[in-house]
Amino acid sequence: MKIELCRIGMNETVEFASDELRRYLYKIDETIDVEPFCYDAYNPERKNALWLIADPVFAPEVKDPSMDDAFRISINNNEGIIAGTNPISVLMG
Repeated sequence: MKIELCRIGMNETVEFASDELRRYLYKIDETIDVEPFCYDAYNPERKNALWLIADPVFAPEVKDPSMDDAFRISINNNEGIIAGTNPISVLMG
């Protein structure tokens, strides 16, 4: 199985979240092929992509997205998103 682990932007915390998710996926299944990618924008048409997104638009609504943490995980058939109100929320997700 191949999964593209796609993150938006160059934020260090989101990059760390991507690295940790990749490491844990390998612990679950050593035969899985997980490739990390970095993009400027979200593309919902991309197949077998698991997106890590730090953007309040994709996460549950909070009073102050820069300070309040909330995340949404929506994954089906090895593709979907882990979105947070901010980079730390993505890491928690």
